[in-house]
Amino acid sequence: SFTVNTDNIKISNLNQSFTSETKNYFLVMDVGADVNSSTPDITFSLRTVDNLTFSGTPAFNDLTLSQTYSFEDVTAPSVTNTLFSPSALNKQSVGSETFEIEITFSEAMNPSVVPVVSFPTTEEDASSILTPTASSGWSASNTVYTVVYDVSDQNVEYNVDISISGAEDTSGNSQITYSETDAF
Repeated sequence: SFTVNTDNIKISNLNQSFTSETKNYFLVMDVGADVNSSTPDITFSLRTVDNLTFSGTPAFNDLTLSQTYSFEDVTAPSVTNTLFSPSALNKQSVGSETFEIEITFSEAMNPSVVPVVSFPTTEEDASSILTPTASSGWSASNTVYTVVYDVSDQNVEYNVDISISGAEDTSGNSQITYSETDAF
């Protein structure tokens, strides 16, 4: 039995058992949590001898059999950072496209799915002073979504909570809902 480590994939307990009529190979792969669809495929190959069978059929006169393993991304993305600009709203913030929320995700996201940004504060309704604009959008790498708002003056003072949900990564995994109390 031996072990092969390649980046974030560990292949272990590779061994063969011999009987008078069979040779069995066993492959166990321990795949790290950070493995996803962008992880390069891994190919496992064996030299064909003595009628070796493997999942797949070798080409005629091919001396090796191989199997390629691809990895599916099943990890839900998450919000890793929020940046509010300006960090607090006041009379000087009133106007067109004067407030932004920059949302950073843990991985590349599907740009056709827009995250839902809401303000679940029970006593205060920030949506009455903040109106999202068409200037909102994804960064070139699709890891940052910036929401741009028009700000109106309602002569109120709020400590605003924020909730971000509904975005999906490029593999279709829904994001983990993000909540922050008294965000701005």
